[in-house]
Amino acid sequence: MTDLQTLFRTIDELTPEEKQQVVAYIQDHEAAIALRPRVPGLFPGIWISENFDDELPDSFWLGEE
Repeated sequence: MTDLQTLFRTIDELTPEEKQQVVAYIQDHEAAIALRPRVPGLFPGIWISENFDDELPDSFWLGEE
C-alpha cells in the first residue's frame, strides 16, 4: 500500500468534524506558504537554460526519436 493510499484510508475513517479540521489545517498551511517571501539563492546550483521559453519540437509531443 502506498503512503497516499494509507493517508486516504486514514482520512476516510475520520469523523466529519475531524475531516473538517484536516481541511482547515491544509487551508491554513497553504495560506502560510503563499505569504512566505521568495528567497533568492535558496537552492544554489539551480539554473534556467537560455532556451527555456523556446517552443518544444513536435518530436517531444509525439514521442518520436
